[in-house]
Amino acid sequence: MSKDLEKVHLVLADISGYTKFMLNNHETKIHGQLIINELMKPLLEETHGLLQVSKLEGDAIFMYDLPEESQHCRKMFYEALEILPRIFERKQSFLVQANICNAKLV
Repeated sequence: MSKDLEKVHLVLADISGYTKFMLNNHETKIHGQLIINELMKPLLEETHGLLQVSKLEGDAIFMYDLPEESQHCRKMFYEALEILPRIFERKQSFLVQANICNAKLV
């Protein structure tokens, strides 16, 4: 392996069913986008410092981590991966209970 190459972990957090969600709620696109934004925001907040955000687009966050050889860095990376689904589910449940509009979440 060349000295110029580095190991990297790539993470793509994507909301399954986003297109279907937006199509099913086309009359409430503003609410749909609000819901998507609300679902993505805690993912960004909770992984801040653990993963670097490369790009945000629609329902996806592209993140990366430049892993160091230390056990601590690997542990932090895997912890970030483990919390993403829980963060999403917690926020989704909150939005369903808040019932901010008639749009149906995925």
